[in-house]
Order: sequence, then C-alpha cells, then structure tokens
Amino acid sequence: MSEAPTETEAARVSSGIDGLDTVLQGGFIRGGIYIVSGRPGAGKTILANQTCFRHVAGGGRATYVTLLSEMHDALLTHMSRLSFFDRAAVGSSLVYINGYTTLSDSGLEGLLKLLRDSLRAQGATLLIVDGLVTAEVFARSDVAYKRFIQELQTWVGLMGITVLLLASTDLRKGVKPEHTMVDGILELRSRAQGQRWLRELKVTKLRGSAFLEGRHAYRISSEGISLYPRFEALYGRRREGVHFEKRISIGIEALDELMGGGVFKGSTTLMLGPSGSGKTVLGLHFLHAGAAAGEPALCMGFAESPETIRAIMKRLGMNPNELLIEWQPAAELLLDAIGYQLIKLVEEHGVRRLLIDGIDGLSRATSYPERVPAFFTVLVEELCARGVTTLITDEARELFAQDMEMPGLTMSAICDNSLTLRQVQTGAQLNRLLSILKTSASNHSRGLFEFDITDRGIVIGQPLRMTKGAATAVPVRKGKATKVTGSGRGKTRK
Repeated sequence: MSEAPTETEAARVSSGIDGLDTVLQGGFIRGGIYIVSGRPGAGKTILANQTCFRHVAGGGRATYVTLLSEMHDALLTHMSRLSFFDRAAVGSSLVYINGYTTLSDSGLEGLLKLLRDSLRAQGATLLIVDGLVTAEVFARSDVAYKRFIQELQTWVGLMGITVLLLASTDLRKGVKPEHTMVDGILELRSRAQGQRWLRELKVTKLRGSAFLEGRHAYRISSEGISLYPRFEALYGRRREGVHFEKRISIGIEALDELMGGGVFKGSTTLMLGPSGSGKTVLGLHFLHAGAAAGEPALCMGFAESPETIRAIMKRLGMNPNELLIEWQPAAELLLDAIGYQLIKLVEEHGVRRLLIDGIDGLSRATSYPERVPAFFTVLVEELCARGVTTLITDEARELFAQDMEMPGLTMSAICDNSLTLRQVQTGAQLNRLLSILKTSASNHSRGLFEFDITDRGIVIGQPLRMTKGAATAVPVRKGKATKVTGSGRGKTRK
C-alpha cells in the first residue's frame, strides 16, 4: 500500500495479511462491506486491527468502532503486544470510537449518523465495526436492521470506504439476512485436534471476484495472523509440456549405471527403507554431487537435526557448508506452512537439488490425511516446473519384513523413480540390499544389489545371487558370498 496504486490495484484494499490477500486474489474490493465471522477467540479482533495498522502504515486512514462494553484501553493493551502495533498511529491516522452508548441511546439511526460523521471527520478509507451482533440486538425489527446494513453499504460504496463488520456468530447455524446483503463473508474457525488447536479461515462469499476456495490454515503469534492458503488451491496445475531431456548423476556412479544413466533433471525420486538402511547417506551423495557441479542444494529434514547431518557429511568427507540445511522438528507443524517455506527457500537460493529427508514427518503435519496425495502431487509438479531435481526419503515401518509394506505407495505413483533399501539376514549377519522399482522413461536394472556404507559413503556390489527369499528378510544365497573389492563412490564390487 505504500506504492502508488495502479488502475487495477486501486480497486483493492490490502488486508495487511499476505496469505489473506492471496486468498482474496488481491485484497478486499474498495468500497465493499464484509462480514468477518467467528466465535470469541477465533482472532477476529486481531485480524481487524492488523488490517487497520497495515492500512494506515501504507498511508490510509482508518476508524475502529466498537459496539462492545470492552474498553479501548484494554483492547490497545492487548494489541500493543503484537508487532504490527504502532502507538503513534493511534488517535491520528487510526481512531477508536465506542459506539455502544450512541446505539443504546439513539438506536441504529444514531449509530449510522455517528459512523458517517466520524468517517467524514477522519477522512477514513477503512471502517471496522466490532460487535455487529449488538447492533442487531438494538434493532427494532429485522426490516430496520436490514435497512441499516443497506444504507451503510450504499453510503460507504459512494465514499469508497471499505468496511469490515465483526460478528461473533456461527455460520453453521444458518444464513442471516445481512449475509445476503454484504459483498463478502469470511469465516474464522478453531477446533481441537488431540492436544493441538487448529485454526482455519474460509471465504464463503466474495462478490465481483474469484477467490481461493476451501479452508486455509492460520496461526496467531506475536506477528499477528499468518495465513497459509491451501497449497493445492494455489499451486495446483498440470505438468503439461514437461519433457525430461538431460540426465544428472545421483551421486553414486554405480547407481547411475543401474538407473540407466542417472536421473533426469527435474525428476523426483522416492527412496523407501527402514531406519538405518542408508537413505540419508544416499541423499547426501545426491546433494554433494549437485553442489560439486555448482548446483545450489537444499536438505530439508524432518528427522535428523542439522548437527547430525553435518556430522554425517564430515564422516563421509563432504563439506557441510556446501549445503543449505533446513530442519523442521516434528511438532506443531502446518502442512501448508512447510510447503510455502520450501518454495520460498527454492526461490531465494535458486535451489536445483533438493533432499526431503523423512517425508513421513511432512505427512503428519496435516489434520486431513486425505489431502496428502493431492498435496504431494502439486508439490512435486511445482518443483519440477521450477527445474528442481528432488530426492525424497520415506520410512518403511518394518526393519525386517517378509513383505515390505509400502507406506509410500502413493508417493511411488507420484514420483518418477523409486528405490528401496532394506536389510536382510544372511546367516549370522545383516546385509543391506538396494533395488530399483521404477525409473521414468528409461530402462533400469532389475536386480537386488548388496551395498555397504563405508567411511567414503555407499559402495554398491554385484547382484545378489539367491535361490529363494530374494525379496524377503531372510534370503538364501546361491554359491559363495560376494567380496567387496571396489572403491567408494561409484565402483561396483568385483
């Protein structure tokens, strides 16, 4: 709002909340009247004050009228704890008025006159009316209440003043007359999920504009409200016209050969295996190869801490400083917030190689498990469209299983390539096996390959020769055991 508005931008008034402006496709329409609905504690007052302070910070003027018994001193004390609060704006570009006495003494007619006089005197371009339910209580009839809304709407429309009416109502209890009259309705909801408290915003009506439909998660913090538009709604698009052309190394020469020459640039590879099978190490090979080729590389992890990742890299002779490491502790996560954080890091650092280590942690960040396939489909397509080659690790549930369960079965269908790492018992020892389940538009080896993790990283051996049990936890070897003779990164056993 600090910049001179263009002809197109002049029709919109920013909400002061980035994510909400995105949902509204640019903000509120100037001169419109909107209901912000939600139960007490949903965040309506914070949303309205955040909009006011951001509006006046951009050069606008705002009037905040309360129809509640709450004193302004208490309200301002609460708001002063939030980062958007600017005490210098209070009483100058942002004026607080209590309209309760006028409403109780003079009814809706008196309140309407107070609003008009105050807005004219202030030269306000934004009006907040906090406590719409109180106005309804003082209305002599439904017709009088509707007339109040209509006259206010007509007048602010002519004056180009945008209005937010805050109402502590539950839209699930039915449509009220004012809902059909206003230009838009925003609904704030909060609900418990286990020990967590989830907050969601939904736009149920917006005249004259498209908007992002569905529920969008938001948080309330010392920064005010942060809203995250539903990732699929914003980034959902088909990956048309994408053709893989150039191959790049996955970081292990022998594995490149098994996959038909590496992975395609911009593709996504899923690596499934139990804990300790070597997924993170293989992922670091992948990032290290990219960094060595001058490609910005990002490790976004949900299990291993940055300190652990750096320690692993040092043991493998890799430089930890060559990577950008982002760690998301698996607690109080929001799926959409993580998605936006990931895209932001890709944009800011020009990331070309990405390791998402422990995607199960990302899956647990949503309270709607049915969203997971669509979310990851959109995420994978967005990363591909941005030219990012991605490797994703997923945790197999069983360390030693006769049949490996595929928690990543949906992910396997979404990704271009799929690998499995597993541990099997041969005699009195455990051996690691690698297999390739799927590669995009290319042939690949169908064998099971033993591999070791050495101080130089992963060393892949010859195909495992077995008479039975090849795909189980207890294979039976055919002939003598193979012997490791190859060197670290890239050589096969002979």
